[in-house]
Amino acid sequence: MSALQAPVGVPEPRPARTTLRAVSTSRQPIARLPFVLIVALLLGSGMIGVLLLSTTIQAQSSELSDLQSQEADLRYQEAALAAQVQDLRSSSRLAQSAWELGMRPNPNPAFIQMPDGQVTGDPTPVEGDELTGMDPVVVPETPVVSVLPAVDDTAGGDAAASGTDTTASSPPDEGQG
Repeated sequence: MSALQAPVGVPEPRPARTTLRAVSTSRQPIARLPFVLIVALLLGSGMIGVLLLSTTIQAQSSELSDLQSQEADLRYQEAALAAQVQDLRSSSRLAQSAWELGMRPNPNPAFIQMPDGQVTGDPTPVEGDELTGMDPVVVPETPVVSVLPAVDDTAGGDAAASGTDTTASSPPDEGQG
């Protein structure tokens, strides 16, 4: 065998046994009940805060949705009113209104020279039959679109008190029996 032999009979020296004892603390221990109450209070107030924040965001989201819907309605209303104004300004509508007022085209007009007031031409009244084949301009009736929103009585909106007109007027139906 190639291992070294240990001396038999010589005991190894043992270290002296130390006794364990409690170490005194210089700090006061934290009382458990107040600490638990503080943590519970912080968690509860945080949950209430999150709940209030969530409720507020939901209410604002609903209001935003209502306002976006109202904006879309107002854009459609604006487009309808612009189309109606364009139709009322058209030359065919002007010619129809002139014909209804009794205005007829004059084939022989007279002119007034503005600086001195001299009349050029023979001013004769028009009977309406000077131009043969001249028929009154017929413009197809376009319905006047009511683009005013309905008044909601539950919202407390009083149209008469606010000065807004909530009735849509339409031109009188002439020539229809």
